Amino acid sequence: MPNQNIQTETLLKTIADSGCLGNSMRQHDLLKYLLIEERAGRGNRIKAYSIAIDVLGRGEDFDNSLDSIVRVEMHKLRKNLQAFNQKSGSFNIVIPKASYRITILASPNNTASFFSKFKSPIIATSILVLSVVACAGMLFATKTGIIHTHESAQSCSAEKPNLKLIPTHIIGAEALIPGTALLVDNYLHTGFSQYKMANLVSATTDCSSSGSPFYILETKVFATAEQPYISILVQHGSSHNIIFSEKIEFPKNSKVLPEQIKWRFYQTATKLINADGLLLNDATTRIWASARAKQDYQCLELAFKHYTLFATKHYQNAFKCTRNAVRRGTEIPEFYGFLATFYIEQARNNQPSTIMDPMGEAERLLNIAEGIHALNPEILSAGLLMRALQPETNTEELKHLIKVLVQQNPYNPHTLLRVSQISGGKIGNWEQAKAYETTAFKLDDSRAFDFYYVDFAYAFLFLSPQEAYENALRIYYPKSKLASIANLAAANKAGKFAHAQKCKNDLQALGLSSVVDYIALIKMNNYETKLNDELIKWVSVEIE
Repeated sequence: MPNQNIQTETLLKTIADSGCLGNSMRQHDLLKYLLIEERAGRGNRIKAYSIAIDVLGRGEDFDNSLDSIVRVEMHKLRKNLQAFNQKSGSFNIVIPKASYRITILASPNNTASFFSKFKSPIIATSILVLSVVACAGMLFATKTGIIHTHESAQSCSAEKPNLKLIPTHIIGAEALIPGTALLVDNYLHTGFSQYKMANLVSATTDCSSSGSPFYILETKVFATAEQPYISILVQHGSSHNIIFSEKIEFPKNSKVLPEQIKWRFYQTATKLINADGLLLNDATTRIWASARAKQDYQCLELAFKHYTLFATKHYQNAFKCTRNAVRRGTEIPEFYGFLATFYIEQARNNQPSTIMDPMGEAERLLNIAEGIHALNPEILSAGLLMRALQPETNTEELKHLIKVLVQQNPYNPHTLLRVSQISGGKIGNWEQAKAYETTAFKLDDSRAFDFYYVDFAYAFLFLSPQEAYENALRIYYPKSKLASIANLAAANKAGKFAHAQKCKNDLQALGLSSVVDYIALIKMNNYETKLNDELIKWVSVEIE
């Protein structure tokens, strides 16, 4: 077994150093698991359930028919190994479809008879591994001019900023229960993992030479201070510039950190890596090794801001650079999710049209994206929005997609807003919609007007006309057709006819000149029956 473990690690390092696994720790962990199980003689016992639990972090309630994560990761692994096999001069590693069994074969470029001369499988495998290490190492060194360690090749990204989370240090540890530092680390990792605009790395990883900006987050708990507090500090790795600092106080003489503390950590992640996050803004001012990588990242930031902060003035630039990146064949999954969403918005007449069939193009992009990273939140979110806009809404499919999206990103405010709006506006589950929105509020207190659409709809359907009108004012934006329709309906229902006339003027400027146009827009968005009927009823009121 020791020799087998060494061989497994050597194989892993060889494959990782080839670069075929990209920056995905999931892919590395999955390959390692399959190799170990095969070497231990348990290959025939591997099931999707065991992979989900032991490798991918799913809970014991994992259902392979509802959650596609195992299928997605296995598809990616087979694709990555195929890329490795094309370059390998010594051996091929194969996982047949519908199987989790790993087979290691001599490369077609070499003769199998060379290895068959050795009767001892250990000697044969050792020679095979040594030759592979030499061949793959030379290939990788020739390609990049530098030989990376396994850890740096697996963990650091050249396409996104890298953020190292230093393990939490407790000063006065005896004042808190054991495991508090691990609890804090878990909160931080959970919060930051919700966002894909930065690459998280372990405390032992140095990404200073990755080519993209490198940041270090350090957390200290001062448990015995006069007023106990937690200090969070984020520095730029090479300049040591402090880009963020926060102080979180907690009760004196408390052995356990209060439950609400975790929300403060999740909010910290939002402040740093959400659309207008401090780390994102700082990263675009730093020097990157690749001008293309920096341009792509700035493009992603523009698209991200457009859909979370509604920075409409940057729409054209965000759309064009996103489309150009996809045309170049980028492997960054967010580009496909954002571009699909751009086309969906064009199909809804919310943005200028650029092609004849925007929904068909969105579908095509999402099909491509499934082979890159099907569970990326922007891809899942775009897919959910597209399904929600189909003429015949499949409620059960929407529920399933919402479940998957929330499971993947339970503390991402942008994701929760999307599922909140669809849970209410498409499915009619307004209580669930309110719950998702409430969680989004806890995570992001910026209170962008889009946060209040569900509040408006809920008040419009279930509360008084005055409360509905007050909620409508929160989302009032004269350049938004949907916001103007909502305000017109609420104003008419509350008898606020001066505001209703203002909304009609806004809609006129947007190309909607009559009740027929209003109703057509509402029907195009295909809301759930009750909301649909109420909106049509109240936009049809004639002002006396």
